[in-house]
Amino acid sequence: MKLKTKIRMYTIGGLVCILVFFSLLIYVFFVRFSTNAELRLLWTRAQTILRKPEVRNAKDWQEPELLQEFLSERMMIRIIDPAGIVRSQIVSDPALASLAPVYRTSYHTRVVAVWAERRIYIQVPILTVQGKRQVGVLELAKSFHLARGYLRILLITLASGSLVGILVAVCAAFFYVKWIYKPVEALAETMEQIERSGSFTRLDPLFAEGDDEFGRLGGTFNRMMDRLEENYRRQRDFVEDASHELRTPLTVIQSYAGMLHRWGSENPAIRREAVAAIQAEADRLKELVAGLLQSADADSQGGQRAAPHTEVDLLELAGKTAEEMSLSFDRDIILHAQPDVSFLVYGSGQQLKQMLINLLDNAIKYSSLPVEVHLEQDGRWIMLDIRDQGDGIEPHHLSRIFERFYRVDEARTRSTGGSGLGLSIVERIVKEHGGTVELKSQRGKGTTAAVRLPSHIEDRPEEQGGL
Repeated sequence: MKLKTKIRMYTIGGLVCILVFFSLLIYVFFVRFSTNAELRLLWTRAQTILRKPEVRNAKDWQEPELLQEFLSERMMIRIIDPAGIVRSQIVSDPALASLAPVYRTSYHTRVVAVWAERRIYIQVPILTVQGKRQVGVLELAKSFHLARGYLRILLITLASGSLVGILVAVCAAFFYVKWIYKPVEALAETMEQIERSGSFTRLDPLFAEGDDEFGRLGGTFNRMMDRLEENYRRQRDFVEDASHELRTPLTVIQSYAGMLHRWGSENPAIRREAVAAIQAEADRLKELVAGLLQSADADSQGGQRAAPHTEVDLLELAGKTAEEMSLSFDRDIILHAQPDVSFLVYGSGQQLKQMLINLLDNAIKYSSLPVEVHLEQDGRWIMLDIRDQGDGIEPHHLSRIFERFYRVDEARTRSTGGSGLGLSIVERIVKEHGGTVELKSQRGKGTTAAVRLPSHIEDRPEEQGGL
């Protein structure tokens, strides 16, 4: 059963129950009101009868006309003596006399329900004229039918009103549910269309705007589609780029392996060249795979910490890393640090070292002159600048420089062995530490990688929403 049908059934059923409940409530109220009104009339008539002196004198109870003047339609009047014997009785409705006479010494009321008929009985003690002792009981009874008179009109009114109310409820529920169900129906149709076509279809803005729950649901759905489409695009680009990057070294290795197989055993020069090329491409392939795994691991972490964070002295870490890179590449790396300043940050020493290695590696590859590392503090921020004196980068490349596999110069990057993943990894590490990274460059003057990180252990990234 469709949700729309269920909502309509529940809405109509609920409205019908409410109408029936209030109709019964009104009916019961008027029945009780009518019964009490009749009781008050009987009590008044009983007091009128007791004012007649003959009623208080047992000797006059045998007179046929004693109670006749007080009798009305569908009524009974009788006097019961202390022995429980009816001494005088007149009735206009014989059914009322079916109740056995009972002698009581106190006032008494009784209501007997027989289908749609009500029979009410009252008993009043009869005292002597002097009021010293009780000589009998005056009993009055009256019957009335609920489906007659005003109650009949009430029943007809309630039945008609309930019927009209049910019809209105059915119509209102049909159109109301149809109107309120539109966003849900639109969402279901959109999701079915996505399932059939595989496209990232959005909801119509009519259903994706507004402050109510449906508007928030539609807006969330569209934003989710935006993110899914963006993630799908990035995943597709990543797979295509990774396939392209992996294909090149594998092709080179395969070519040199074939050449080595055909002529390597006879020509030592070819053998040395092939082995060297295979070794170089294998190293580049290893570096590329490591970068891909690190990048993929960062994506799977979903922005969460991949390593424990502690207090790290960035000056000490930068000095050791610069010394290691200088020895490895036989290049001068000059460290400049602002004096008498603490360069403590809260983060992962391993990740921060990876960031420094990637930035220094880029600076060394694209410049033959010494690389400079500058450390300064500006308020709550530590500024790390790594400057080279290479050819620089054209301005239109800077907006995409941190994308995976993006290369400014394809031929030059291949000659230096870069994978195009270093700066992407740097950006991810800096963001995980609550900082920012920017590349500034001028053609012919070099490039500066400007990193900004929160200083002091109190400025932890989790307190700033960075992690």
